[in-house]
Amino acid sequence: MSAAPIDWRKANVRMALSINLGWIGADRFYDGQILWGTLKALTLGGLGIWWVVDILYYSNLAGKAEPARGWWWQNLRLGLGTAYGFLGIDRMYNGQVGWGIIKLITFGGLGVWWVIDNLYWANKAGKADPQRGWWWQHVRLTLSVTFGYFGVDRAYNGQIGLAILKLVTLGGLGAWWIADAAYYACVAGRRQST
Repeated sequence: MSAAPIDWRKANVRMALSINLGWIGADRFYDGQILWGTLKALTLGGLGIWWVVDILYYSNLAGKAEPARGWWWQNLRLGLGTAYGFLGIDRMYNGQVGWGIIKLITFGGLGVWWVIDNLYWANKAGKADPQRGWWWQHVRLTLSVTFGYFGVDRAYNGQIGLAILKLVTLGGLGAWWIADAAYYACVAGRRQST
């Protein structure tokens, strides 16, 4: 007998609560587990261990909750990868529990695995919206400003070769990074005014 389907909205809220406020049991309180939430809060997330375990668990559940794995799912995985990929949360969200645990233990392969995954996730997320509308333009702008020196914005564009070159040169020692961010800001602003 199969389990009841998980509401993807609730699963993603639970995951967000676990990541940001899980150390005080907010994820458990959201699930209605008052005793476990209180215990988790009193122990500060089991001195961090329970907190990390729940983050990985709830990330995995949230990733499984959206079977379509469309644009929203792809971009959320990218966001998790850029912010928390060094902890393996993006791999857990992707359903790859073993790789998520290894990535956590190695702290994102000391950053190397984290960067490679972000380029890959950005490329997949960018291709998930063929219209490349307003939202897509603003996600690309945000990626350019925050992680452009790693080439994540170019990977989102589907330009893997340029993404790797931008990564190796650290955004052209900043010049390429600034130029791309300014260009994407102009394109996103122009698109908004039309």
